[in-house]
Amino acid sequence: MAATQSRHIAIDPFQERYQNLGKENIRALGLELHEDYSHQVLPELARNMESFEFIFIDGDHKFDGIFVDFYYGDLLLKQGGYLLLHDTWMRSTQLVLAFIRKNRPDYVRQRIPCRNFALFQKVSEDQRDGMHYREFLSLKGTVSHKLITWLSTGKSSALKKIVFSIKEKLK
Repeated sequence: MAATQSRHIAIDPFQERYQNLGKENIRALGLELHEDYSHQVLPELARNMESFEFIFIDGDHKFDGIFVDFYYGDLLLKQGGYLLLHDTWMRSTQLVLAFIRKNRPDYVRQRIPCRNFALFQKVSEDQRDGMHYREFLSLKGTVSHKLITWLSTGKSSALKKIVFSIKEKLK
């Protein structure tokens, strides 16, 4: 990041939990750190008319936190810029991804080899009217989530072992 000579901002309120290692590395590279929550910092950056070519979202893992980060990330992202989301295995992230796919035609998902990331490019300005909304919940997503939750919690059973065996064969 330092080699690009571009401005880089990191937002992380939990540096003390990690012995301030990230904080020390960021300062050593001459980059900027906001030790606060993204829902506090991002609106301020938007108010100051900041803009970025790349935004990485990997903070609050609840749906509303990810959605707020996407909302402000969109306001801050330059047209042609990229937005990368982490932890795509989580249902909360999957729901934000579904919202973007169904409701944001100004974003195009880019193919990348990393399975736990989703990369979108902002290809145009948002042209939706104030009443635009497309349902983004799907039966497939809901059933998949319920199945994964059932498989990953509670006691092992013969049925769970059969399902895991079928899953392995389908890989």
